[in-house]
Amino acid sequence: YKSRLPDHVVFHHGVHAAAGVECADCHGRGTNTPGFRNDVYGGEKFNMSMCLACHRGETFKEKKFKPAATYCGACHR
Repeated sequence: YKSRLPDHVVFHHGVHAAAGVECADCHGRGTNTPGFRNDVYGGEKFNMSMCLACHRGETFKEKKFKPAATYCGACHR
């Protein structure tokens, strides 16, 4: 089962990939791989708090992502 985002939420993988975000950064690397984050970002267990934390630069500090938009219209329509 793959959960879907609500219709009012906009997410584009390409924008995140262009910013250097790898699939495994959010989805984990798999249950048998060291560093798999099943309880935090694994599978499709996302919520707005997780998105905002990343957009503010509070997560993945070692990757030095630059902070992204946090205004409502960036992700909500």
